[in-house]
Amino acid sequence: TKDTALLAVVGFTELTLATRQAGGATREYMLFFCAAGLLYLMVSLVSNVVIALIERRARRGMPGFSS
Repeated sequence: TKDTALLAVVGFTELTLATRQAGGATREYMLFFCAAGLLYLMVSLVSNVVIALIERRARRGMPGFSS
Protein backbone atom coordinates (compact mmCIF):
# COMPACT_ATOMS: atom_id res chain seq x y z
CA THR A 1 0.00 0.00 0.00
CA LYS A 2 1.06 3.57 -0.50
CA ASP A 3 1.85 5.63 2.56
CA THR A 4 -0.16 8.54 1.22
CA ALA A 5 -3.30 6.42 0.91
CA LEU A 6 -2.87 5.17 4.46
CA LEU A 7 -2.37 8.72 5.71
CA ALA A 8 -5.68 9.68 4.15
CA VAL A 9 -7.49 6.84 5.89
CA VAL A 10 -5.94 7.32 9.31
CA GLY A 11 -6.26 11.08 9.23
CA PHE A 12 -2.68 11.99 10.03
CA THR A 13 -3.52 15.67 10.44
CA GLU A 14 -6.27 14.93 12.94
CA LEU A 15 -4.02 12.49 14.82
CA THR A 16 -1.22 15.02 15.21
CA LEU A 17 -3.66 17.80 16.13
CA ALA A 18 -5.20 15.68 18.89
CA THR A 19 -1.72 14.69 20.04
CA ARG A 20 -0.57 18.32 20.26
CA GLN A 21 -3.72 19.32 22.13
CA ALA A 22 -3.37 16.48 24.64
CA GLY A 23 0.32 17.19 25.10
CA GLY A 24 -0.36 20.88 25.62
CA ALA A 25 -3.04 20.21 28.21
CA THR A 26 -0.89 17.85 30.27
CA ARG A 27 2.65 18.94 29.33
CA GLU A 28 3.38 15.26 28.57
CA TYR A 29 4.29 15.76 24.91
CA MET A 30 6.62 12.78 24.66
CA LEU A 31 4.04 10.38 26.09
CA PHE A 32 1.34 11.44 23.66
CA PHE A 33 3.61 11.54 20.60
CA CYS A 34 4.94 8.05 21.43
CA ALA A 35 1.37 6.80 21.83
CA ALA A 36 0.38 8.38 18.50
CA GLY A 37 3.41 6.81 16.82
CA LEU A 38 2.56 3.37 18.20
CA LEU A 39 -1.06 3.76 17.13
CA TYR A 40 -0.01 4.71 13.62
CA LEU A 41 2.47 1.81 13.48
CA MET A 42 -0.21 -0.67 14.60
CA VAL A 43 -2.68 0.60 11.99
CA SER A 44 0.02 0.37 9.30
CA LEU A 45 1.02 -3.18 10.23
CA VAL A 46 -2.56 -4.44 10.47
CA SER A 47 -3.53 -2.85 7.16
CA ASN A 48 -0.49 -4.38 5.43
CA VAL A 49 -1.44 -7.85 6.70
CA VAL A 50 -5.06 -7.41 5.61
CA ILE A 51 -4.05 -6.16 2.15
CA ALA A 52 -1.63 -9.10 1.75
CA LEU A 53 -4.43 -11.55 2.60
CA ILE A 54 -6.77 -9.87 0.11
CA GLU A 55 -4.09 -9.96 -2.60
CA ARG A 56 -3.35 -13.62 -1.94
CA ARG A 57 -7.04 -14.47 -2.18
CA ALA A 58 -7.43 -12.43 -5.38
CA ARG A 59 -4.44 -14.18 -7.01
CA ARG A 60 -5.68 -17.69 -6.19
CA GLY A 61 -5.99 -19.68 -9.38
CA MET A 62 -4.13 -17.17 -11.56
CA PRO A 63 -1.41 -18.74 -13.68
CA GLY A 64 2.10 -17.38 -13.20
CA PHE A 65 1.66 -16.33 -9.57
CA SER A 66 2.74 -18.42 -6.62
CA SER A 67 1.21 -18.03 -3.18
